[in-house]
Amino acid sequence: MISLALQMSMTISNVNCNGFTVEDEELSHMGSAVYPDVALINHSCCPNVIVTYNGNIAEVRAVQKMVPGDEVLTSYIDLLYPTADRNERLRDAYYFTCDCKECKNKSKDKIKLKVRKFKKTCEPEEIINMAMGVCLYMGDWEGAISYGEKVLKPYSVIYPPYSMNVASIYQKLGRLYLGLERKSQGITALKKAMAIMEVAHGKDHQYIVELRKEIGMQT
Repeated sequence: MISLALQMSMTISNVNCNGFTVEDEELSHMGSAVYPDVALINHSCCPNVIVTYNGNIAEVRAVQKMVPGDEVLTSYIDLLYPTADRNERLRDAYYFTCDCKECKNKSKDKIKLKVRKFKKTCEPEEIINMAMGVCLYMGDWEGAISYGEKVLKPYSVIYPPYSMNVASIYQKLGRLYLGLERKSQGITALKKAMAIMEVAHGKDHQYIVELRKEIGMQT
């Protein structure tokens, strides 16, 4: 008979390996959930689908051209990191080593190492949120914009197409531009965020509806 302690340990392990972090449109963590069907999707550092959320419903959408018979692949981890770091994280959390195309050719490792040094010890979304915090509490909006503009170009290269990490930066920058009455830049940045989010979330998602209204109010 399995003890209660072992049952709890097994449940926690299953959640850690198969659970999903539910995030909003700015990648703020809203909670964790287990979606058994979605958990069947294997990992790749070159994902062809993205998992996003509509309330408590997980939605899977293609971000690359796919044909019948293609394996559905998503990323379990943040793809900002170089190959050795990604696989260390995968082994620690999921107990396997990835052998996808990107892990074999390491084509983006050089630029990822540069960004890694630039961001130091913080997670990418944490840096942006910290900059937003400085903006709100210290009034340093120009500083937040400066950081966002510096990371946007390498992030656009590092992350796969339709990455919510890139969309989140565009969205934050757009709102900062508008706050500083740089209307044209603000609208352009928000439209770029929306173009990515329409693929990731679908054109009828509440996030898109709200962002479309936000842009409409500026035109």
